[in-house]
Amino acid sequence: AAFIVLLNHARGHLFVGGNAYLVEHNNWWDWLLIAVLQVTSLGPQAVIVFFVLSGLSIAHSIAVGGGGWGFYLRRVIRLYPPYLGGLVLAWLVYLMFRSYPVEGIAIDSVFENLRKSAENLLYLPNGRLIPQYWSLTHEVIFYFCAPLVATGFGWRVFLLVATGAYLLGWWVEPKSVLLRFLIDYMVYFAVGVAVYHRLDFVRNALTVRNAKFCGWLSCAFVLIIVCALKFSERLSFVLAALLSVYLIVNLVYHHVAPTGVEWLGKISYSLYVSHFSSIYICVFCLSHAGVDIPSKRPWLWVVSVPVALLLAFVFYSVFEKPSVTILKRWRMKRQMVLQPATQGECRSNRGGVM
Repeated sequence: AAFIVLLNHARGHLFVGGNAYLVEHNNWWDWLLIAVLQVTSLGPQAVIVFFVLSGLSIAHSIAVGGGGWGFYLRRVIRLYPPYLGGLVLAWLVYLMFRSYPVEGIAIDSVFENLRKSAENLLYLPNGRLIPQYWSLTHEVIFYFCAPLVATGFGWRVFLLVATGAYLLGWWVEPKSVLLRFLIDYMVYFAVGVAVYHRLDFVRNALTVRNAKFCGWLSCAFVLIIVCALKFSERLSFVLAALLSVYLIVNLVYHHVAPTGVEWLGKISYSLYVSHFSSIYICVFCLSHAGVDIPSKRPWLWVVSVPVALLLAFVFYSVFEKPSVTILKRWRMKRQMVLQPATQGECRSNRGGVM
């Protein structure tokens, strides 16, 4: 999903766009090229996949590690260092543009003043170099209520309320971030939570054992989403959520995945928070090399993709991997503490039976 968001932003900021391109290029293959590039417009739909996956993973985290303050602490350790690292990277890119300006491109600092700094540090993103951070605000809202709605009977109520709020959203225009979460996005987290609690049923219904067929079916679903996007973004979001459930079952639980997907999944959060800065590093370099940005060359934007992946890997090693390591050690210590207690209960039960 993070890779699709990268493609969406790279193409959107380095390429002039289909309409401008077709003004000067009107052959049938040009139209075919622009039609193919429509797949890269599914960045927002890829974020919906993130939301569904987040609902499932958080439900699992609470079920295994418990809720309460421990859950919130785990979330902070896991997510905030890369989040903060992304802000620092955006600030460094801003310094590049301030020192060596590019004509026609205005870049602001994420730490421009005290208020803006506080907003960005507290998941209220404000800045040209961090537009993708909007979704992280909704993630945090979900985390706050997750211990109440992701376990026990609560998940059923959560799904029911989220579905009702979503249906209301077809007629109500949200005016605030919280209302947008409730009306537009809460339902996708609820779908992920529900999938976790009914995983056996979903597995039996959606499992595809043949890897090639799974791939072709996924491609067909993506084309349907592209077509739906032309009619309604909300409808395309619903279809993206259905596709995400299908992919979760077949890629995560049955390991029907092409080579490289697991590596992309490993660095996906780092790629998400860092990719926009990577794109603007490419904008900076290409502009100073004399290349007009946005460019009329339909494939020039592709050069930013390996740059973003490389930087994301470095970013993961510096900011995210230490957090993952800390949490792994924490889980191991917790298991070591719980294991003797469990063994003692077993001995007591055997003694009582004897």
